[in-house]
Amino acid sequence: LPPTMAEVKSGYFPPHQRQLHYVLIEDVHGLPEAQGKIAAILLYAHHHWGSDQAFVEGAFGRIGPPPFPIFSVDRGDLTANELLRRGLFSGGELAAALAYASPSGQRPSLDVVGMDDPSLYRRQLEVLEELMQIEEKAVARLRRQSHSWGYGRVDLLCRLIERRISPADFEREGQTPRPKMTDPLLRRAMEQADAYYRLTNLRSLNFARRTQTRRGRGPCLLVMGGFHAPALARILRAKGESYIVISPHLTQNDTQVHYQ
Repeated sequence: LPPTMAEVKSGYFPPHQRQLHYVLIEDVHGLPEAQGKIAAILLYAHHHWGSDQAFVEGAFGRIGPPPFPIFSVDRGDLTANELLRRGLFSGGELAAALAYASPSGQRPSLDVVGMDDPSLYRRQLEVLEELMQIEEKAVARLRRQSHSWGYGRVDLLCRLIERRISPADFEREGQTPRPKMTDPLLRRAMEQADAYYRLTNLRSLNFARRTQTRRGRGPCLLVMGGFHAPALARILRAKGESYIVISPHLTQNDTQVHYQ
């Protein structure tokens, strides 16, 4: 894999397997550079590794053929390049569009398929919308508790509400008793944050179910947010499936913050 395209972060390869089964690609939603690199990774895997199946987060069925809908009412008359520049076009869509642009006009062998469950996805969006309405006030009130609860504890809770917590910190937070919260706004914010991450974990389990049947010569490609990747990696490792986790190479600063 060209280092200018992506870097390998982790992986697992049991001795009895001779070929790689899964490639987990960490997504940064809405970041144009990341979407362009993800499209390049999918097409590179298709042409060089023989991968003919890619599953993406945030979609519910097969992506394609164009306009599928690259040009929909909510996107107006913007070109694909302009949609990508504005963060309104995903790497999966771009890869599907380029795969369909073959001179032969035949259906390409690269299938880009959504792996989300509509009900889980929409439920999480509902929770997110409610949480975002109270997020700013809840974080401000939490910050005022730093002296009595400790800065580190408060910072972790704030990042939980703001959805900036890493998988490792999320697990650590769940193992630590929380301070008693008498403020109704704080209690509601924590309830919604817990619901958000509970739905995130349910979606990760659904991704594993949707992608357990592989086909083709090359590894199965999975594109998802960085929080889902560790959960999928644990599931695949428990099943004895080989995998690597890769991140698109980004030239912008603070890429680790993006992946959190």
